[in-house]
Amino acid sequence: MKKSTRSLIYFAGVIITSIFTLAACNNLQKDITIDLPDYEGEIVVECYLEHGKPYRLILTESVDYFGAVDLPPIPQAKVVITHNGTSEELTFQPGFDSTTQKFFNYVGTTIVDSADKNEYLLRIEDEASNRLITGVTKFLTAPVLDTIEATFRDTDTSAFLLTKFQDVDPNDPNFYRIIINKDSLTGPTTTEFSFEGRFKTGNQITIGTGYDFKDEDTVFVSVFHIDRPYYDFLETVEDARQGNGNPFAQPTVVKSTVEGGLGVFTTLSFVRQMYVVRKED
Repeated sequence: MKKSTRSLIYFAGVIITSIFTLAACNNLQKDITIDLPDYEGEIVVECYLEHGKPYRLILTESVDYFGAVDLPPIPQAKVVITHNGTSEELTFQPGFDSTTQKFFNYVGTTIVDSADKNEYLLRIEDEASNRLITGVTKFLTAPVLDTIEATFRDTDTSAFLLTKFQDVDPNDPNFYRIIINKDSLTGPTTTEFSFEGRFKTGNQITIGTGYDFKDEDTVFVSVFHIDRPYYDFLETVEDARQGNGNPFAQPTVVKSTVEGGLGVFTTLSFVRQMYVVRKED
């Protein structure tokens, strides 16, 4: 009886302690209102110059964290690209490129020539809000592909790819980006990342993939030679994407390649090859 009495007293004590703890927690719960400063939107530009295509870019306005998902366009801006002393003012004309899967809203008539390595100058004036954004870029030497090889795993029919190419300039640091799509250029992306060309055998760089491919798969391998500002832009964008929604992630500031706003103005210097994965008998 004494043992049972002590157990009841202990159990009652636990319940009473829990009640007081919950009451204390309830008293500590308070609604807190935080006055956030007014957000000032910035110009956001995304412009990729590609051989054989006209000047095209998308120009929008950034919004705060709780703003609309779609960034509002800026239709009244003065957008000018200058190359070799010739300037062209782009026209506001929204459209979509089915090959690159990118939207644009400003277009020109000048056809880009990647053989010309002189600088392109971007100048965007938003007179309504007295804002100015500028950028400079030029075409780099495109990489040269050596081989694309498929290696199959013994345990099943899956294979990985090895893409081998020459470093453009062994005396300078170079940055690259590789994108591999299945079936078509707009098909599923199996590989996409940027890297510095430091690790190589002789002057040859080798990039491997996961076991993402099967016999008779058709893939499109694209290797881009990119400059340091665009490399930093891609890396910080990826860091921001990885940290989105993670309360323990370090906040990331995206490094733009333009001045006076956000975004990227760069050229696409690349080599591309279609490859059919085949298992040797």
